[in-house]
Amino acid sequence: MLERRKGSVGYVPIGAIAPGNPPTDAELQAYYQKNSGRYTLPERRVVRYAVVDPAQFAESAKATEAEIAAEYRKNAAQYAASTRRNLAQIIVADENAAKGIAAKVKGGASMVDAAKAAGLQASTIPNAEKAAFARASSTAIADAAFAGAQGTVVGPLRSPLGWHIVRVEGIEQVAGKSLDSVRGELAEAITKTKLETALADLRAKIDGEIADNSTFDELVASSKLTAQTSAPLFADGRAAVADEAAPDPMLAQIAQAGFSMEPSDDPQLIPVGTDGGFALVKTDKVVAAAPRPLAEIRPGVADDLVRSRQLDGARKAANAILAKVSKGMPLAQAMQESGLKLPPVEALDASRGQLSQMGDQLPRPSA
Repeated sequence: MLERRKGSVGYVPIGAIAPGNPPTDAELQAYYQKNSGRYTLPERRVVRYAVVDPAQFAESAKATEAEIAAEYRKNAAQYAASTRRNLAQIIVADENAAKGIAAKVKGGASMVDAAKAAGLQASTIPNAEKAAFARASSTAIADAAFAGAQGTVVGPLRSPLGWHIVRVEGIEQVAGKSLDSVRGELAEAITKTKLETALADLRAKIDGEIADNSTFDELVASSKLTAQTSAPLFADGRAAVADEAAPDPMLAQIAQAGFSMEPSDDPQLIPVGTDGGFALVKTDKVVAAAPRPLAEIRPGVADDLVRSRQLDGARKAANAILAKVSKGMPLAQAMQESGLKLPPVEALDASRGQLSQMGDQLPRPSA
C-alpha cells in the first residue's frame, strides 16, 4: 500500500471524434443485422384474465338489521351485565391445614402472611369472571366467591387441585352493552364474514368448473365476470419496452401466472392484491423472443451506429498516440499531435493507499 507511482494519464473520449455523415440505409441495415442481439426483446405473453374484486360483493355482503339482531341474541351472554372480582387464593393439600389458614385469615391475618406461615404462597386473580374461575377451580367455589361481599373469606372448599381458601379483595360491576352500542362492530364482523364466504363460494364454484374442463369463456360467462386481454407482457408484468418504471402490481402477478402455463393448459385461479381478491388467468399467446423491427427503432439504431463509429475512431486515435509514446514521445505532445480536441493530460502521483482511499472519487481513467 506504500508503493508510489508517478506518471500521466491521457483520455480520448468518443466525443472528440466527428460523427461523420448520417448513416445510409445500407449501413443501418448491416449494423442492425450484425447487432441484432442488442435489439432483441425477450419472450412475452398475451394473457386473458378476469379479476374478482371483493368490492364487487360490497353491497350484497352488507349486514342486515335482522342479521345484526340475530348475532346479538346469539351472543347475549357476552353483552349482558356482569361482575368481575379481584380474588386472593391459597390452595392447600391438607384439609386440617386449610382450616387453620382459613381461621387465621378470618381472624384478620392477611392472605400473604397466612400462606407464608404455612410455607405456601397466596396467588391473586385480578378481574376474575365467574365462568372462568369456575373452570379453574369448581362451580361450588366460584358460586361462593361471587356470592359474598368484598372482604368475604370463602372456604376451605375442595377441588381436584386441593383445598381452596379465597378472599374477595374487590368487586367491579361491568355494565351490559345494548344492541345500539355494539351495532357497528356486529355489522362489521357480519359483513366481513359474508364477504369471505361469497369469495370462497365463487372460487370453489370456478374451481369445480375448471375440473370439469370448462373453457375460459365458459367460466367467465357462468360467473358473470369481465374478461380482459393484456398487451404482450414481459415476465415482470411490464408492457412497455421503456419509460415504465414499475409494472402494475396486479399485472405483475397475472404475468407471473401467464409465464407458468402454456396456451394449451387449463385456466388457473391466482390470488391478486392483499384483500382476498383473485383472478382467473389463461395464457392466450406466446410472443417469441425476436429483434424489434428496424423501422420501429431506426433513430436509436442510427445513434448506436454513430457512437460505434466514434468509438472505433477514438480507439484508432488512442493506438496512434500509444505508438508515438512507445517510441519515446511525451504523452502530452503525442496527444497534441493527434489533431483532436482532447482533455488535458492528468498527472498521476500517488501511493496505492491514497488511491484506495479515494475509492469512487477517483476518475475512471486514473483508476
